[in-house]
Amino acid sequence: MYGTPKAFYGTVEQQGRLTLHLHIMLWIAGGLSPQDVRDRLLNKDGVFQKSLFAYMESAHQGEFSTGTLEEPVDSSAKQVPHTSNAHYVDPTMTLPAPPPAPLCDNPSSCEETCPNCLSHLSWWETTKKVIDDIVLRSNVHTCSTHENPKAGKGCLDKDGICKARFPRELVPKTTFDEADGRIKLKKLEAVINSYTPLLTYLLRCNSDVTCMMSGTTMKAVILYVTDYITKVNLKSH
Repeated sequence: MYGTPKAFYGTVEQQGRLTLHLHIMLWIAGGLSPQDVRDRLLNKDGVFQKSLFAYMESAHQGEFSTGTLEEPVDSSAKQVPHTSNAHYVDPTMTLPAPPPAPLCDNPSSCEETCPNCLSHLSWWETTKKVIDDIVLRSNVHTCSTHENPKAGKGCLDKDGICKARFPRELVPKTTFDEADGRIKLKKLEAVINSYTPLLTYLLRCNSDVTCMMSGTTMKAVILYVTDYITKVNLKSH
């Protein structure tokens, strides 16, 4: 999904409502350091930049696959209220359906009528709808104060600013800022976090994925992770 894992570090945290969630860092074998990435981008290595952006966009995204929040997302949850659809099944309450039989040896050379390739295309189209359904249910952030104690803490501080940093900046396409060395990943939805589609499909819940190949992102994560490492009551793995 991301490449060959080289190492990982994770901690399990308990939220205020007693649910557990995992924070994990994953190192990929052969990965470049943020400084190496910046140097090659500053050297105007067009082939490297194209390959890097393609990898980052394939690893995680900040939008839906079949629509937007403003336009109809191709999701059963949004198209038809599940309370009035007897055939609707909440994807967060089901297991992921595996893909059909293995792909053909050379799908690009197959005919358009190849039954095996067509079954894979059909599975993938259905899978994208399920992923969007899960994201719509689990990843869309709504700012609130939650004045009711039973609803938990809200995200807005006393100045009305969201502690979770929503809404996020919209980025029409992935770019590299030469001034500060930051890679700004394409992001088309302001109120959902970045996620890996297949990971969402497998976990069936909210997840937040960030690529740390940008120097500015790495600095922010170092502070964030250090805070967790120093929480001695958390179990590490």
